[in-house]
Amino acid sequence: MAKVELTQGYYTEIDDVDLQQTNQYRWKIFKSRGKLYAARTSGTKTVLLHRQITGAGPHQHVDHKNGNGLDNRRENLRLATQTQNLANMRKTRGKSQFKGVYWNKEKAKWQAQIGAGKYDGGLQRVLYLGRFSSEEDAARAYDAKALELHGKFSLLNFKNNKT
Repeated sequence: MAKVELTQGYYTEIDDVDLQQTNQYRWKIFKSRGKLYAARTSGTKTVLLHRQITGAGPHQHVDHKNGNGLDNRRENLRLATQTQNLANMRKTRGKSQFKGVYWNKEKAKWQAQIGAGKYDGGLQRVLYLGRFSSEEDAARAYDAKALELHGKFSLLNFKNNKT
């Protein structure tokens, strides 16, 4: 494993096999949707390091398994669909500490839901999984459905739920 220096004092991790193709460029920190990535500029185009390493095509997505956009070791990168990539995203908002769990103020219960692909219009389809008295029960319902729908791309609330 090697560390490549980026701008603003950041580093990215890569495999030694990728060092030669990486060292010929000056890499910078790139922020997108609250996440950090390694990138370089080629003319007016931004090239993300994880896309360069995987050789991802223009319509392919690259998923960082551990959610760290600066971990560009090959074991942490995988080609994915947009839906698979979204399935591995961390929780970003709401009152619950768990992904896919929301407080239903009107019913005074925890509600679980999950994204499941896209409608024809491009919007994500959301599946309602039920209401629960316990936040943890709602999170377990989310985990079960996430495994069913997204398999190895699922980011689960409880690590011991992984199969």
